Amino acid sequence: MIITNKLIIMARNLTKNLIIILMLFLALLVPILVHAETSNVVESSNVAEPSSAVEPSNIVLTLFDAATKEPLKDIFVDIGVDGSFNQYYIETDNDLALSLDKGSYNIKILAKKPESDYYEYYSDLFLIVTDSPKVKIVFLHPVGSLYGIVKDNLDNVVAETELNFECSSVISADYPETSNKFGSFLLDAVPEGTCDISAIHEDSIGTERVVITKGKRTNVIIKLDTSLINNSKLFTNPYFLALALLLTVVLIILI
Repeated sequence: MIITNKLIIMARNLTKNLIIILMLFLALLVPILVHAETSNVVESSNVAEPSSAVEPSNIVLTLFDAATKEPLKDIFVDIGVDGSFNQYYIETDNDLALSLDKGSYNIKILAKKPESDYYEYYSDLFLIVTDSPKVKIVFLHPVGSLYGIVKDNLDNVVAETELNFECSSVISADYPETSNKFGSFLLDAVPEGTCDISAIHEDSIGTERVVITKGKRTNVIIKLDTSLINNSKLFTNPYFLALALLLTVVLIILI
């Protein structure tokens, strides 16, 4: 009996010791597991991602005033590359850096001083981009803006009239072929100087001469030499049509 009690006591002590050892083991193991997990997270966060660094510029456009040959700076510049425009600000020098893929591009450049409401300079160029960096000198010509509207001689607006522009040829401006459905037209960049504008609609024509000033908007009204709208209304007037029909019947009877 005494031996049995001793065995029970020894078993209890052994169990307590095993529990203590297990707790110590867990106390040592948990920090190791946590550290390993943290290391995995750190390693996964260090995986290299695709580089988002801006590619170095491979084209530098050096801008000059074509009239004065002075460098252009402290100026806003709108660059159109194949029809897509972005705006830049040139502050202290006259260099504009661009990053373009290899290929050929049609580029339009419109520029103005911060205090100006309208464009003051314009140029367009065809540019071929290769692997080698390129510096290109660009002369921008002075331009102004032009807004016009076409009317007949009774002051009625005439839509979609054929237009013709005879202006300075120093730049290839995008002149519209016709007025819009409201009878008007707008150009952001017309070369400085005298410009003759003609409007033609059916058998009527009107011509006006304007002077384009750098950085200013010129407004013009082109008057056609007859009232197209009133004439068209006359021929669609029901009384006129009835009278014309009556006269036709009378003539047939007389004949």
